[in-house]
Amino acid sequence: MLRVAHVIGRMPGHGTQRQLAGMLRAAHRRSWEATLAVLRSGDPLSREVANAGVPVVEFTGHDLRPHRFVSLRELIRDADVVHSSLWGANLYVRMVVMTLPQRPAVVISERSVEDFRSATRRMVDQALRRWTDAYIANS
Repeated sequence: MLRVAHVIGRMPGHGTQRQLAGMLRAAHRRSWEATLAVLRSGDPLSREVANAGVPVVEFTGHDLRPHRFVSLRELIRDADVVHSSLWGANLYVRMVVMTLPQRPAVVISERSVEDFRSATRRMVDQALRRWTDAYIANS
């Protein structure tokens, strides 16, 4: 069965997070083996997803310390697909997959793109596009 690592910055229960949680509950062990990695711990929706039987890994803190990078690398290196949601997680995932000798397919979900993003973020996104296999527009 396909192994998919889903990565998101937080799970406070807003639209994108609820959409991801619903997809995970519906698809885990039916369509693919899912793991949810949350880059910041403590949000209630993470517990809801875990209670539904989806493996959830929560990272502590909210910075780019090397141990978080290494931990995320270990988590996604054996995945067939990595699906990340929202700008921060998308940035982090693509930085991690750059370091893998053989990388999984990378699918990123976005909202509020281009017009709402700073010029610096648009430039970073452009540079990281080569580590992105598919985009999902979250509207």
